[in-house]
Amino acid sequence: MLADALSNRGIASLRFNFRFITPGLRRFYRITMDGETSDLRAVVDAMAKRFDRVALLGESFGGRISALAYDKRVDCIAFWYTPFDFSPLLRKRVNGHLYGYKRRKKIYYRIGERLLRQATDFRAKAHFARVSCPVLILHGTADEVVPVTCAKQIYTAVRGKKTLVLIRGMHHTFKNVDGKSFNYIQMVKGVKITAEWFKRQLG
Repeated sequence: MLADALSNRGIASLRFNFRFITPGLRRFYRITMDGETSDLRAVVDAMAKRFDRVALLGESFGGRISALAYDKRVDCIAFWYTPFDFSPLLRKRVNGHLYGYKRRKKIYYRIGERLLRQATDFRAKAHFARVSCPVLILHGTADEVVPVTCAKQIYTAVRGKKTLVLIRGMHHTFKNVDGKSFNYIQMVKGVKITAEWFKRQLG
C-alpha cells in the first residue's frame, strides 16, 4: 500500500528483509542489531549510487536500526511505532532468551542472547540525537506493544526538523485490538500522511 502511494507521487521505493527473517522465523534468534545495521547501510549504499535523494522508513524495531544506520546521505526518516526504551519488552526471559507471545503461522519465535544484550546496552538518546535530518514520528495512542511514550521520547531526542503524528486508537502495526486483523481505515490514514510527508521532503 505504501509503495503504491509513493509511486503515485513519483517516489521509487525498495522494500527488503533483514538477514535471518525467513519463512516461519526459524532463524529469528540469530538476528543482531549490528547485523541489521550492516544490512541497512548496504541498502543505503546501493540507493545513494542510483538516486540523488534517499529516505528511510523504519517500522518498530526497524526504526531503531534506521537511527543506527543514519548518515548524511539520508535526507529524511519516518519512524513508525518505534521503541525508544527496550526495558519493558525484556522482562520475560527464559534460559537466556526472550520468548515472544506473538505467533506467525503458529510458530513461536525468540530473541537470542546477543540481541538481548545489545538491546539492553543501546544508548537510545545518544543514537537518536545523531539524527539531524527531517523526521516523521507516527504512532498509535493505543499501542500496547510499544507505548506511545516512546514516540514522545524520540521526538525529544532527534535534532532535526520533526513532526509527531499520533493516530487515536491505533494499535501496533495498524492491527485491531485482537492483534490479528488490520484496521484498514487507520492504515490508509497512516500511509497517506507518510507518503505526503515524504513528497514534501523529497520534492
